[in-house]
Amino acid sequence: MRWGVTHVRGQAQAAWTITSFVRGKVIDRHYCFTCAKEAQTWHDGTIWSFKEQIDYKEGKQELDVQLGEL
Repeated sequence: MRWGVTHVRGQAQAAWTITSFVRGKVIDRHYCFTCAKEAQTWHDGTIWSFKEQIDYKEGKQELDVQLGEL
């Protein structure tokens, strides 16, 4: 969806489909391997997999975050 079907990148086969529920609506997001890798890699190079993101959303995983003094 990001690139549109007329762009060559928008014609890659989806490898992942993530279903979200937002305000009572079902939203499917489809990712090819390249986009899935990008969506799971953060700006500092840390990998947060889709599985870990889903577990966090469902409350099965907590983030280990160290907060400094404000």
